[in-house]
Amino acid sequence: MKENKVENVINIIKDLDTKDKLRLGNSLTTSDWANILYNKTEMYEKFDTMMKEVNE
Repeated sequence: MKENKVENVINIIKDLDTKDKLRLGNSLTTSDWANILYNKTEMYEKFDTMMKEVNE
């Protein structure tokens, strides 16, 4: 049962377009819930830069 849920989430992420994948990455890097162990500010800036490139 749990395997199906994980596969569903993976498939949903795969189906996202580039903008939405960047938004998801940006949200995860700024979330305290994700408990990310690297420089959140640096990752946020990278995702933000990539998002601006996609929007142009």
